[in-house]
Amino acid sequence: MPSIQIEALDTLFFRDGKPFSMGDDTMATGIFPPPPSVFYGALRTSFAAQNNIELSTIEQDTAHIAITGLNYLLEREPFFPLPLDLVQEKNDLSGKAKLLRPLALTSVTTNIQTSSNVTHLLYRPKHVEAISNAMLNSFEFGEYLNGKLKDYTFSSFNELIKSEVKIGIGRNRDTATTSEGKLYRLEMKRPHLFDANNEDSVGKRFSFLLETNEVRLTPLTRIGAEGKMALFNPFEASFPIPSYQQDSQYFKVYFQTPAFFHEGAMPNWEKYLPNLGISTVACSIGKPMFIGGFNMKKPVSPKKMLKAIP
Repeated sequence: MPSIQIEALDTLFFRDGKPFSMGDDTMATGIFPPPPSVFYGALRTSFAAQNNIELSTIEQDTAHIAITGLNYLLEREPFFPLPLDLVQEKNDLSGKAKLLRPLALTSVTTNIQTSSNVTHLLYRPKHVEAISNAMLNSFEFGEYLNGKLKDYTFSSFNELIKSEVKIGIGRNRDTATTSEGKLYRLEMKRPHLFDANNEDSVGKRFSFLLETNEVRLTPLTRIGAEGKMALFNPFEASFPIPSYQQDSQYFKVYFQTPAFFHEGAMPNWEKYLPNLGISTVACSIGKPMFIGGFNMKKPVSPKKMLKAIP
């Protein structure tokens, strides 16, 4: 399937699921990287603008657009979100992650209460902690898929993305003047790899790569909560998932993007893959991610906030 590279021309800001009201709150919090729904909205908006589609018919006229893959690029090198069963030992600043291993609950303790019917814990003898906002390059991800027991080198988004604070004001739309008491602050993200020892350095470009069935788009589009400009570039290279060997009765499900399940935090295997006798023995799913959005049909209204596994 064709691919599109999305490159930011400015700083970016993507709202998270926390409520924000100017005047009551002074700091609007965001997330990076954003969920696929942000890119889906950008694709539909760009397609609608190019084809002069009315807002009243945009839903049905863009229903054919699909995203089948989302990767991160540093220049032209692909990266994958860090799996949640890779952790680091507490106070370890080496940038190395270790793999949790499944251990039967009965061999640890019989007093542990779980919220599901899992039979194993993902466990490591030493004290460890989760790693937030990180990713693996293609080689390390291939090693992970093959279950290698090693120290994994990961990259943190905090090292790849530069934060810049923006101060904003609320305005009275009728008089175009500043509204009193509506000063707020945003933490914008500039997607470059910067040299930590040189604030003026301009490093490698960080961008997003989408696999989509619709590439007939305007090269310039707006993206994110602040409507910042970005480039849509057709991308020739494709990055298949690294190969791996499967030789046991167990398999691992890795979610590259947030996922929703009707039953809660885990899929109902009997419903999706019936008669195969599949059951979940352990999981590492982190805290829920709240994803919403806005319905652009008039009157504009917020969509229902849903819980996703990250």
